[in-house]
Parts: sequence; structure tokens; C-alpha cells
Amino acid sequence: MNTRIGMRIRTLRTGKGISQEEMADKLHISQSAYSRIENGESNNWINLIEKLCRVLDVKPEELFASEGLVQNNHENASAVQNHTQHDTHITINHLSDKVIELYEEKIKRLEAEIEWLKKNN
Repeated sequence: MNTRIGMRIRTLRTGKGISQEEMADKLHISQSAYSRIENGESNNWINLIEKLCRVLDVKPEELFASEGLVQNNHENASAVQNHTQHDTHITINHLSDKVIELYEEKIKRLEAEIEWLKKNN
């Protein structure tokens, strides 16, 4: 999933004529961290989703929209829209599960750190 999202972010970024360096600056991260997002090597985009959408001027669901589904045939427009909405819904549900999982992991690490600090003070 990270690879598909990274490719989608890259497509949107290049479509806006924004360099990776500019994008990293706007997100307040290093260029190498941003590059890892686009290459699918990092899931940090989850934490940056609001900023990404603001910079790219898109809605969150547009980040998850399947590419290649847009057709100019008006007869198929409804079917394509329904398919895209279904894919977006599945992706957002998967994203929500992943975000929850990441936050739960972070909470466990913080709780462990608190316990360690209590013992060592």
C-alpha cells in the first residue's frame, strides 16, 4: 500500500510542478524522509496526510483513488465512479486500521518509557 500511495503522491506533486525539496520544506521534513514516502519505504505519510492534502490541494480520498479508472465514456461514468468509491472506502478503512495500529504501538512504547523513567528516578 505504501508504494501505491507514494506513487500517487509523486504523481500529484509532479502535476503541481513541485520538487521533492519544496514538498519536504512545506511538510517540515527532510528531503530524504520525503523521498522514502514517495518510494514506499515509509508509512510516515499517514502522520502527514492533512499537510499533504493541503499542499497538493486534494481531498484525502483523492490520495487513495485508483488511477486509470477515469474514462471519457459517459455510459460507464457511473460504474467507474462506484468502483472508485468502493476502492476508496476499502483503502480508507485499511488506512484507519493502520493509523489505529500505529497509535496503539506508540502508546505502548510511551507507557514502557514512563515505567522505565519511574524505575530509574
